[in-house]
Amino acid sequence: MTDNATRRFRALFISDVHLGTRGCQADKFLDFLRHHEAETIYLVGDIVDGWALRSSWYWPQTHNDVVQKILRQARKGARVIYVPAITTNSCADITARISAASRSLKTRSTPASMIDAIWSSTATYSILW
Repeated sequence: MTDNATRRFRALFISDVHLGTRGCQADKFLDFLRHHEAETIYLVGDIVDGWALRSSWYWPQTHNDVVQKILRQARKGARVIYVPAITTNSCADITARISAASRSLKTRSTPASMIDAIWSSTATYSILW
């Protein structure tokens, strides 16, 4: 197998990515997603760090790219299951906070709109509490 080959699995478990923080290594995670696909993708814990976004807005293009890549895999048939962290109040709460922050920055493309797209997509998504 070459370095550019895509590896396929029955399931990928992805935990605590912390999108929205400066310490997030979104570029490395995006590279991982480019080379790994699965029938089911489990997103566990703080995929988006709502606590960090509350106190300081940080959302570079690479964080958008990660969300878009997950959406693309879902459109291609992957089932995405989100298991929130204990500290996550609700997806609606996170979406509202991100949306409010992005409106104050007057950005065109918001992570909140992408999160909304995840939940309103025709692809298969589940939220486990």
